Amino acid sequence: MRQLIESAILGAVQGITEFLPVSSSGHLAILEHLLQVNYVSLAFIAIVHLGTLAAILVYFWKDLWEIIKTLNTSQALGWKILVGTLPAAVAGLVFGSLIEEAIQGLVFIGGALFFTGIILIASELGAKTSTKKKYSDSKTTSPSWKTLSYSDALLIGLAQVIALIPGISRSGVTMAAGLLRGLPREDAVRFSFLLSTPVVAGAGLLSVLQLVQDGTNGISMGAIAIGFSASFVFGIGTIHFFLRLIRQHSFIGYGIYTAIAAIAVIIWGLLAS
Repeated sequence: MRQLIESAILGAVQGITEFLPVSSSGHLAILEHLLQVNYVSLAFIAIVHLGTLAAILVYFWKDLWEIIKTLNTSQALGWKILVGTLPAAVAGLVFGSLIEEAIQGLVFIGGALFFTGIILIASELGAKTSTKKKYSDSKTTSPSWKTLSYSDALLIGLAQVIALIPGISRSGVTMAAGLLRGLPREDAVRFSFLLSTPVVAGAGLLSVLQLVQDGTNGISMGAIAIGFSASFVFGIGTIHFFLRLIRQHSFIGYGIYTAIAAIAVIIWGLLAS
């Protein structure tokens, strides 16, 4: 029973924090220490990533289908998503295992969370003081994320490389990069979500392959089903409400929350060492 409850909690946290700019990897690592579970880094990561991937595919199926249909044009959004994905894909293949092995402990996770908070706050302040509105869509009804340039897609993709470090939010740094490149906040969020599709799919696939190789590490099929379901349901809910909420509220609140959580985690780590 305890494993089922833990799976529900971890799946829900993954579904929420994968899309909020607060770091899913950081929160899962914190819960791993708090709940003292030993399967988060093995079987469970595969399951919850597949749950959040399913949430993206279901919620954005119309956008994704439109992207697929327009791949034959030179300015197709799909090609820009590919350009934005390549830096993290290459860096992950080359350095992923080294990063995972080298970076351990709550103090480092806390430092990475603090970095995420600072980036979120700085991006809002930088966007407000900048007069640059490259993608302002005040004269058109087309969402500006659809007219993103290849160079800006690449820059946002380079920001995504930083999120290979556990505790740094992938959605947070890509949303912040989009905002600093002149995208309206809601469009920066939407492009970040679409950009996450191949990344989350790749992470899920690698985790599944690891799961096949190492086995389920004692996690039951019931826990697997609950973890996947919680990740999927909370993922869809988070996407829906966050897209609505961000129209009226900035990233600063998320930055403050992440910075405060980071300080608490660092103190916890120091006291536990």
